[in-house]
Amino acid sequence: MRASLLRSAAAAGLLWVAGAAAAPLNLPIWPDAAAAGSDEPSEQDSTASWHEHYVRNVRRASLDIYLADASKATGTGMIVCPGGAFRFLTMQGEGERIAHWLNDRGIAAFILHYRLKPTARSELLFLAQMLYQLPPLLNGSKIDEIKPLAAPAIADGVQAVRFVRGRAEQWQLAPDRIGMIGFSAGGMVTLGTSLTADVHNRPDFSAAIYSGPLDLGRVPADAPPLFAAAAADDPLTAIATRPIAAAWKAGGAPVELHIYQHGGHGFKKGSDSERWTDDFSAWLQARHV
Repeated sequence: MRASLLRSAAAAGLLWVAGAAAAPLNLPIWPDAAAAGSDEPSEQDSTASWHEHYVRNVRRASLDIYLADASKATGTGMIVCPGGAFRFLTMQGEGERIAHWLNDRGIAAFILHYRLKPTARSELLFLAQMLYQLPPLLNGSKIDEIKPLAAPAIADGVQAVRFVRGRAEQWQLAPDRIGMIGFSAGGMVTLGTSLTADVHNRPDFSAAIYSGPLDLGRVPADAPPLFAAAAADDPLTAIATRPIAAAWKAGGAPVELHIYQHGGHGFKKGSDSERWTDDFSAWLQARHV
């Protein structure tokens, strides 16, 4: 049965080859985290030869700290929000690789472990749940089920900005150069954080990569500049990325939109969507960050 599930997961694009990496410093971001009940189930961190590194059952938000080498550091920091349908966090492809990519450009990276929907503690049962639940979410047929899960994650995003900006001097960062990038569900976290009513806790610039849809309301003209990217063959692009960019433009806030022809949800290797990092790098350079 397990072998059958794994073959099905591989066909669905859910399984990846994991790579070894040293564990970064992880810090809780809420001030009452240390006082929380010790009997609360712990976050699950999984790595195996048949799937990518992912984290699930996050109950207490935290940040993995990746500071840039002092010889390259630009004073810019960026909070990274991996995706995973609010069921898990895709830590390798949408977290660790992005953090190292940013570090290579002198940007400090902070991977956000935001709160998630509880899933089965058993890895086998969890995989079965994902094989059943993810396809309708990824094709947009049950996307309304995911939207209510965004609120606590967005609250964690706002707190992450507050946390990093409050330690900007300690980490030798400019407090007005703290950005945020999110993928899929993490894109929803980024967008919600970017539009929080408290302007002092918004990121200074944002990127939403193949984001899930979020009810944005009116986007103010002082919203952070946004880089948005998705693939035309991703079913969520029409109901998420295009409306997001349109809302930013309608509000008078700066936005740059990139729609690639191929790549689906997740930007598959070998597709033209792999250009997104070059386009994003150029966007960052144009903003002097």
